[in-house]
Amino acid sequence: WLRHAASTSWLAERPDGRVVGLAIGLRSQDHPDEALLLVVAVDPGRRRAGIGAALVRRLAELVTAAGASRLVAETWPGNPAAVRFLETLGFEAVDGPGAQRLYGTVAWPDHDGPGEDRAVFSRTLPLG
Repeated sequence: WLRHAASTSWLAERPDGRVVGLAIGLRSQDHPDEALLLVVAVDPGRRRAGIGAALVRRLAELVTAAGASRLVAETWPGNPAAVRFLETLGFEAVDGPGAQRLYGTVAWPDHDGPGEDRAVFSRTLPLG
């Protein structure tokens, strides 16, 4: 992904250069009004320090300036930390025909193939 999304992906580093977080995202080629948050990862010992949120905000600023008006992210519905993180940033689970409550979250069974359930989250831009 970094090869294709280097301009909209970031690393967060400590002063000693050790990486403590990363975010990978891109603007959709087929839906230019949407941007995708593909990955957010933060060192477990550094979570809840605002690193992930800062990385997502940076992505949102860039894709908003490029014309996107919506940011979309997917996660496994059984990952409560990821679900809470996205909800904290104002993302809402996408609901509709075929969606079910899985692990307490609105999700899409077999979204990424058999047995690969996903919760799809969306929010309008800018983040504010």
